[in-house]
Amino acid sequence: MEKQSIAIFPPDPCPVCKSTDWWFNGTSWVCGRCHPPGDPKIELKFRVIKGNHKLFKAHQQIIAMGPGEAREKALDQYLAALEVLKDLNRQMKELSMTECLYIQDNKKVRKCLSQEEKFFCHVCPNSYWWEKELMELAHD
Repeated sequence: MEKQSIAIFPPDPCPVCKSTDWWFNGTSWVCGRCHPPGDPKIELKFRVIKGNHKLFKAHQQIIAMGPGEAREKALDQYLAALEVLKDLNRQMKELSMTECLYIQDNKKVRKCLSQEEKFFCHVCPNSYWWEKELMELAHD
């Protein structure tokens, strides 16, 4: 079986229970409802990863919307979700979980600010990589 990457978040719900509570067990993405991680820290980390993915998708949809009431409502929901994600990020830091979310086998497998993948992290417990990548973009 080919090893998956933590960087590729599953786009579809679990085929068994239809949950989207995925977590990465080191080799593949696993449904958190069918196969709970057991460690609250792991669960928290993957809630933040999922939140980053969901907020990035929402951000893209808001950009594509024209002005109007629907956009304002979507923006309000986005900002509320961002506050929840910031709180989860704070919880990670309080638990000394300060490693980048996208490190697998001691390698960074996804950039925080990726123009190629058209992705960016909304929150991360480790600002080192984000700042480093921002500086690299500034020098391009």
